[in-house]
Amino acid sequence: MDKQEIVTFDVPGNPQPQERPRVRAYIDPKTGHARAQVYARKGKTKNYRAMIAHEAAIKMDGRQLLQGPLDMTVVFYLEKPKSKPKYKRWPDVRPDLDNYIKAVKDALKGVVYRDDSQIVRLEARKRYAVYGPPRTKITIEELEEAKRHV
Repeated sequence: MDKQEIVTFDVPGNPQPQERPRVRAYIDPKTGHARAQVYARKGKTKNYRAMIAHEAAIKMDGRQLLQGPLDMTVVFYLEKPKSKPKYKRWPDVRPDLDNYIKAVKDALKGVVYRDDSQIVRLEARKRYAVYGPPRTKITIEELEEAKRHV
């Protein structure tokens, strides 16, 4: 596969994971039956996704959305707690890496690509920001399909 267009940018600030929807159970006063209400807190994640979309829109600069299969590389540089020893570089604690990835993929939908189903290869890491401030580094490459000779 030949690589075509490349979009790469940094998002400043401490990365935020995609928040899971929460369920609240209650008794319906009219019927007396138990009900469940699904809600999501939209604080830090909403702002983080907006910042990702903003940085991506600046980088795209009015270009068309990327088409076809995509290769995405994301590195999350997290703020290192003061309680962690200096030699510790890998944050092997919660939140999970896939929660961070989900926030990035959702933010880029409709800004860089049509749908996150276009991502066929994904490389992601989370590290402590030892050299520099907390940030997210995102690289997306458009892959060209190999033409088959019949």
